[in-house]
Amino acid sequence: MLWESVNWTGDTGNQNFQKSLKHRRVKHFGYEFHYENNTVDKDKPLPGGLPDICNSILDKWLKEGYIKHKPDQLTINQYEPGHGIPAHIDTHSAFEDEIISLSLGSEIVMDFKHPEGVTVQVMLPRRSLLVMTGESRYLWNHEIIPRKFDTVQASEQFKGGIITSDIRDLTLSKHGIRTSFRFRKVRCMPCNCSYSSVCDVLSATVGLLHKCVFLLYAF
Repeated sequence: MLWESVNWTGDTGNQNFQKSLKHRRVKHFGYEFHYENNTVDKDKPLPGGLPDICNSILDKWLKEGYIKHKPDQLTINQYEPGHGIPAHIDTHSAFEDEIISLSLGSEIVMDFKHPEGVTVQVMLPRRSLLVMTGESRYLWNHEIIPRKFDTVQASEQFKGGIITSDIRDLTLSKHGIRTSFRFRKVRCMPCNCSYSSVCDVLSATVGLLHKCVFLLYAF
């Protein structure tokens, strides 16, 4: 139902913003996400808010405890087979703690990378819900490597999650068209996370303090 509700042929009601990027189509609801600086203009909400069909789904996730905040921004990306997303951390200053991604269509492997070099591969099955919060939201980079096939667990019991390195239980999974519904809550207050090394708010504050200290000592 949710997938079928997306109208890629046009937006006659002018309720959202649609564009085509390289190898994918994009729709924004609530606020337009600006890829050039990975943020939104908080003073320019899009008319119409989120699609009505999303409300019952989000209310269910809230009731069942999957999420704590009701999102007010949605970006829908439809990816062509073989294409991915570059490594990134969703901008701290733009969005609250939870980054929510619903995957429809093709299953896909997402790589999470810690600043110290640790990499964890996670299989996102069809119709799966990924909620990034805490360290996974603020500190770890996540990316989808552009390729035609993923290496995944072969056992029928594996339904998704962290992929192991057991070569006796691996197979190839071919990429197809994947549609991602990424829900986020636009941040109203400054970020106060514990990860200043990757936080655009705290790193800017630390840089300003260093400059002030330097000027103080120079004086």
